[in-house]
Amino acid sequence: MSKTDPIESQGENLYAFISDAHLSGSNNEKVELFIKTVRLLAEKQGVLYLLGDVFDFWAGNDASEDSQQYVLLALKEAVDAGTKIFLITGNRDFLIGDDFSRKTGVKVLPELYPVIINDIKFLLTHGDLLCTKDFSYQIFRKIVRSFLFKWIFLSLPLKLRAKLVHQTKKQTRKSVNKKSMDVMDVDQKAVIDFMSKYGATCLIHGHTHHAGIHEFSEGDTKLSRIVLGDWDGCSSILIISQNEKQLMSAHTFINNYS
Repeated sequence: MSKTDPIESQGENLYAFISDAHLSGSNNEKVELFIKTVRLLAEKQGVLYLLGDVFDFWAGNDASEDSQQYVLLALKEAVDAGTKIFLITGNRDFLIGDDFSRKTGVKVLPELYPVIINDIKFLLTHGDLLCTKDFSYQIFRKIVRSFLFKWIFLSLPLKLRAKLVHQTKKQTRKSVNKKSMDVMDVDQKAVIDFMSKYGATCLIHGHTHHAGIHEFSEGDTKLSRIVLGDWDGCSSILIISQNEKQLMSAHTFINNYS
């Protein structure tokens, strides 16, 4: 099997997809909602795909604040109970590594991951890889995800790493304010190219925070792109079951499935 071949799902009845929760100690209510969602999925024996930026930042496996520790414990408890949880890192938590998997049991996936669910070929990714019009960001992304950068950065003292992370976040906010929405959004050509490469008919991603389902065609093939929203407002979650494929809030999910 090549790396572009989709992985066959194991016939579970409930799949959940979450991205851009941006969890941190500054919003304990959001952390509690996330943990409650994970626990309910465990009760329902669901499968959870976390598509990046679960945490507001991740400065290294030794930098977990109390809220992050609570999340790690909830993930571990869910995995120990038999829940399958997968993670694709995002632009805020790409430094998550093997130690995270050892602590939680969560399987870290490559940045592009094909999977078959209910006979549909999906392609999963965080989403920033698709923003190809943002040339400066793509250069920055390539640099910070390199082995050399990670090795140097993670060798720095924790206090310095945390300071650098916060400085980068401030600079990023300033940079974002100067860019157009078209530049920061995903590029349709990149979407089609990646979907074609992996033989997918549906792409699921986050990053842009613009939740929605977009349907389009490439030749005679009908395709779709599902964008997960962030958790700073609607606590977006995508639920796929035998009977539905629906974007909803975590509150709605809890009310509907409790």
